Amino acid sequence: MGFDALSLRWENDFWCNPPFDLKQLFIKKAFEEARAGNSGMMLLPYEPATGWWRELVDGKATAIYEPDGRYNFYDIDGVTKKTGVNFPSAFVLWTPHFTHYTPKIPFSRGVADELGINFRMRLGEAA
Repeated sequence: MGFDALSLRWENDFWCNPPFDLKQLFIKKAFEEARAGNSGMMLLPYEPATGWWRELVDGKATAIYEPDGRYNFYDIDGVTKKTGVNFPSAFVLWTPHFTHYTPKIPFSRGVADELGINFRMRLGEAA
């Protein structure tokens, strides 16, 4: 038996990569949790021209992190690459600090260790 994440209280900090067909419900839940004192990050389709984005994200989220490209995803085995989504994504930060202004912060994708070495390069994979 699974849990219904939308009916439970999200304790402490949260990470959420919602089913995209239910994204609006999860965004509303994230906003509620932020107003209740929790902070968290969501991976969402980056669609700032849509009504749902303007209504639920802009002016409500604490920050939007805009990556410099699209992400590839891996299967549950962590090795097999899956076909990437055909739309851009963004990381949306939710905190109790609600200002009615949501800054957009561009960043470069990649995973680096404490020495700044890209893990993919170290594993012999092209960056």
